[in-house]
Amino acid sequence: MTFPVFSWLGPAHAVQVVVLLLLLASLVSAFIGYLKIPYTVGLVIAGILLDLLRVLPAETLNPDLVLWVLLPPLLFEAAFTIRWDTLLRVGLAVLIFATLGVLLAGFITAAIIVFVLHLPVEVAVLFGVLVSATDPVAVVALFRQMPVPSQLRTFIEGESMLNDGTVVVLGRVLALFFVGGQLSVSAVVGDFIGIALGGLGIGVLVGLIASLITRRIDDYLVETTLSVVVAYGSYALAEGLGTSGVLAAVGAGIALGNVGRRIGMSEQTQTAITLLWEFLAFVANSFVFLLLGLAVVPRALLAIWPNIVVGVLAAWLGRAVLVYGLGTLIALVIGRPKLAWQHVIFWGGLRGALPVVVAISLAEGLHLPSRLPTLVLGVVVVSLLIQGMTLEPVIKRALNLRR
Repeated sequence: MTFPVFSWLGPAHAVQVVVLLLLLASLVSAFIGYLKIPYTVGLVIAGILLDLLRVLPAETLNPDLVLWVLLPPLLFEAAFTIRWDTLLRVGLAVLIFATLGVLLAGFITAAIIVFVLHLPVEVAVLFGVLVSATDPVAVVALFRQMPVPSQLRTFIEGESMLNDGTVVVLGRVLALFFVGGQLSVSAVVGDFIGIALGGLGIGVLVGLIASLITRRIDDYLVETTLSVVVAYGSYALAEGLGTSGVLAAVGAGIALGNVGRRIGMSEQTQTAITLLWEFLAFVANSFVFLLLGLAVVPRALLAIWPNIVVGVLAAWLGRAVLVYGLGTLIALVIGRPKLAWQHVIFWGGLRGALPVVVAISLAEGLHLPSRLPTLVLGVVVVSLLIQGMTLEPVIKRALNLRR
């Protein structure tokens, strides 16, 4: 497995580029408050400007780098902070949103794409499923500045973590069936359940074993190091066994964050682990969104701008049906998500880099049309900029918070 990002540089220059990107991420994060936009949006804009100014040669998002290096800490950090009791209160709704909801939103989006743009059904379905994945970073960052219910934050983070796994697994399964020329619903469902539950089970098992080990250790450095092993180890083990590494990292984080924290971690260890993973998640997010901006080639996106506009509107409509249609039905049964929450969940359903790297990976590995990742990239960037720029006032208005 190789990571060819910055492969055009020697080792010394590669280190200089990494330092430059970290410095840029720090500056953007420090001063973005003056612009009243999420720092992830600022990072994408900074990445686009770097590309336009030719500060760095153009680079595409490398799937291996994102999926194997940057994604595990993002998933593990979010899962480690989620508490069982809060998750259980919204767990059923989160699970439905992240599974049936992804299918519902994805197929509605795909239907519009087929009807308006006349793209092949397989490309449209993959596109619809991929852009159904949400990224909660910008939303949660704003939540820290507002008195937002903890259950709403858990809902948004939980949905994102699980639908990341759904999209990665479902995208892979659907692509293989489309390439093979035969699509069996029962086979797709069976493969999906096996890969998803297998990954989640492996992650929980690894997290529980690590929790028992931490109970016998009283060294915060060793326990902190062990958490890194758990995050990346569960991901690699699940992928090696043919299941979902994404869901394995989520399961491991939830298990260690709840069981391990309760039975085997001192306050010093908990503080050390929390600070480490906050730092790693910040670095990973910074690289992901800067690389997303660097991957933007304005000329290529402008060439298909009508398709991107249709794609953005289709993705919004699919998300709206999920949140206000399926979400309302769920709320009638279990009382959540409330209508005010639905507004935040809808407009806060920003997209991140994961759909793009999965699209690139599928297009390269299965020889799918190259227009798929280009269209996904355009929709992700445009919707991220529009929703990100207007997210704070929408949250305040929806939750009736003081301006």
